[in-house]
Parts: sequence; structure tokens; C-alpha cells
Amino acid sequence: MSDNRLPKENRQDRAGQLAMMGLIVDNQRDVHGDGKNHQMILVKDEDRFEPFAEHWHRQQAEIAAEAAGDKERLTKDLAFARHFLLEVPPFLCGPGVAAQIRMLRSVDGLEGTLIVPPPNRWKGKGVTAHWRDDAAIRRDLRSCDLSDLPDRCALSAADDLLVLDLDSPAAVDQLMSIPGMARASLDTVALRSPHGVHLIYRLPPDLAGRVRAGTRVAGTMIDLRPGQRSYVVAPGSRWYDRKGDHLYPGVIRLPQPDGEGRRTLRMLPPALRKWLAAANQIEDGDDDGENGGNGNGPTPVPSAPHSAPAASPAASPARSVSMPAPPVMGPGATHDPLRDRAYRIVMTAKERNWPRELLDAKLDELRDAVPAGHDPRDVEECIRSALLKAGFSL
Repeated sequence: MSDNRLPKENRQDRAGQLAMMGLIVDNQRDVHGDGKNHQMILVKDEDRFEPFAEHWHRQQAEIAAEAAGDKERLTKDLAFARHFLLEVPPFLCGPGVAAQIRMLRSVDGLEGTLIVPPPNRWKGKGVTAHWRDDAAIRRDLRSCDLSDLPDRCALSAADDLLVLDLDSPAAVDQLMSIPGMARASLDTVALRSPHGVHLIYRLPPDLAGRVRAGTRVAGTMIDLRPGQRSYVVAPGSRWYDRKGDHLYPGVIRLPQPDGEGRRTLRMLPPALRKWLAAANQIEDGDDDGENGGNGNGPTPVPSAPHSAPAASPAASPARSVSMPAPPVMGPGATHDPLRDRAYRIVMTAKERNWPRELLDAKLDELRDAVPAGHDPRDVEECIRSALLKAGFSL
């Protein structure tokens, strides 16, 4: 009987309890044929153990059945994830980066920057140009002209998004093995790469700009590509070199549409937030992995300049940019989507250098979308908080 399930604390008390039952803890070698030592619980006094034997064996059988059930569920989840992400064919949205980006524009909340360096500023799948601050090679994902995109681009998501780079089937297995991960957690944007898949999630406002980029996080094969700190090769990219033909097939999954046919980028699952916190991948610490973190919110990371044209103050403020409509907010469930949407609006305004008239018009649209019964003081406080976090005056 393995003692792996026993807690490390209070070992003396546990040893006393076991002795009363006629049991003892001892190290045994090669019990499982692996040549290693294992801590085991052994029957030392059969007469003492006999009154407890039936209950003990029943309890061990329940534990074994539960473990077997967990293993079976995990096996099925791993098989589902591999099929869901690695085996199904890509969307038939056409070859090339432009067709893929048109598909991504159908997802509310998916913002970012396309990086289009000249061919001599690529090294394999790496950009050698100063992509963060070279406006000449940065294009806004939502508003840029797609007609002249090169065959190979990079994609850096917005700073409130996170891309998980799963570069092998083993990485997919490791993702699904994170405690709390479920099949529903995969209902987000998924982009096939040559050997794996990229998953894109929205970050809660208090995590925007705080997730560290990283490779092989926590001993896994999962890489983190937080928006505006790193990038991935854009879907639909293709190039040839001495190593052969390189193709990024692109979109294989989009979030399921809601009742109105709208697709919205999925929020980071709580299981992944806890995993990031445990792996020390969240900056400005004191985040215990629970939703909401320390509640103080981040100091937003300034976004690098880009080539998207600023909206003209003379244009109609409400129609001069492409931006998803405010989310539907029902009674009793308004505060969180209101807060998230306000933060998204002001951060987009900051990144794209909107004139203040346009920002105010978008915030008025948000006010109009709030149900009439919601406390107007909460509406104004959410907007005020978002403006201050992004460095705008009130």
C-alpha cells in the first residue's frame, strides 16, 4: 500500500494512529519493478489490524477506483484535445495571411498588430527588425489594408491578450493535465502551426501587461506569448528556405457564436490563471491565482507605436473606427462586462492614438448599452477607473 497520499505534516501523529491499527511505515525497494525505494504501509500485527481490515480495504478500493476514474477521464480529455486541436482540418477560408486575418476579424475582442518586416529581416520564424518600435513594419490587425500583405508576417496580440504556443502534441497533453482544465476551456481562437497550435485568450483587466513571456514554462513544452511583448508567426504564412517549405495552416477553431451570432474571445480560464501564478509568470506579484488577484489592477504597459492612422477629429466619432459593439449586459450581471469593456476601449484608444472626441463617443456608446436599472454610479466608476489606469485625464 503506497503512502504517497499521506500528508507530510503531523507524521508522528499518523505513525501513532497506524501503530494502534497494527500498521507500520517502511521503505521498500523495487515494489513496482522500477528499482526505486517507495514508502509503504505494511501490516506489522495482524491481530491488531483485523478489526480495521474490512474498512481499510474498502477505503483503499474506493481510492483506487477514484484514481482509475480520474485517469480514464484524463485519457479521454487528452484524446479529445489532440483531435480537437491537431487532427481536424483548418477552416476553408482561403490560403494566405489576408484570408486568415479576415476570419480573425470576425471575433470580438481579438485585437493586435501585424508585423511585416522585409524578407531580409527574417531569420526562420524570428523577426530580426526592431518590431516593437518600428512603425514602418507595424499594422493594426483590425484596420490595416490586407491587399498587399507579404507571404510571411508575424502577429503580436493586444496587451490584454495571451497566446499559448503549444508546439507539439506533448504540449497539448500537458495543457489538459493542468488541474481544472476542461474541454470547454478550448473554446477559443485556435491557430494551427506546423507542429502544434496557438491558443488565444483574453486576460482579465488586472492581468493585462503583467504576464511574462516564457518558454518551456514550469517544465512543460508550453510557451507564453503575451501581447505586445512577443509574437507568433501569423496564420497563413508560408515561406521557402534551405530547410524546405514552411506553412502555418491557420484558423482551425473560433469561439462558438452566441444567440445573436457573435463570436467573443474567451477569457483566460481560472485553471490557467492559477497555473501562471504558481509558475511565477505574473509580474507585480501577490497574485494567488484566484480570479481578481490582489484587486489593485496593473499599471498598463505602454504599447509601442504602430502604423495605424489616427482617426480624424472631423470624422463621425462613433463610426470612424472598426470596433465590436458593447456586449449584451443583463440585469444582475453587468459590472464585470462593463468594467472589462471600459478598460478595453480606453486601452485601444491609447494604442491607436484616438482623439479624445472619439474616445468619449465610444464611452457614450458603452453607457447607452448598460441596462436602465443598473446603478449609474457604478457605470461612471468603471469608466473613471479605466481612464485613470490608462493615464487619461478625467
